[in-house]
Amino acid sequence: MTAKTHAYDIVGWLTCTIALDSGLDPDHEEFQETRPDKHRYEAYDRVEGQEAIAERTARIGDNDELSSKEKKELQAEKTHQLNMRHRGVMQYKPVRTAKWAKEGLRKRVHIIKNKITGDKDREPTVESEAGK
Repeated sequence: MTAKTHAYDIVGWLTCTIALDSGLDPDHEEFQETRPDKHRYEAYDRVEGQEAIAERTARIGDNDELSSKEKKELQAEKTHQLNMRHRGVMQYKPVRTAKWAKEGLRKRVHIIKNKITGDKDREPTVESEAGK
């Protein structure tokens, strides 16, 4: 089809392997936006995510000498595990309430900012030439 309308030369071929991993994993945490999505991810994290965290922590802990990046990652994993079980600072209700309030305030500020500036969070899923 393209050959009929455009002149082009084939300069090479690209081959790739794609691995699709169904389900959730820790990489999906930042994409959970709605309450049901957050709840679903939280349930995953409590059941399966802890195993993944334990494996990563064990791998990092196997090294006798840890880099500063690995130490920081190990500390972040431990803090995450404590917070999930409401241990550490998260055992105090005012801390959990403050975190909840901060997230709600951030969301409301973002909505108000978008109303003032006219920005939209997402682009239309269908492009049209009417606006061009």
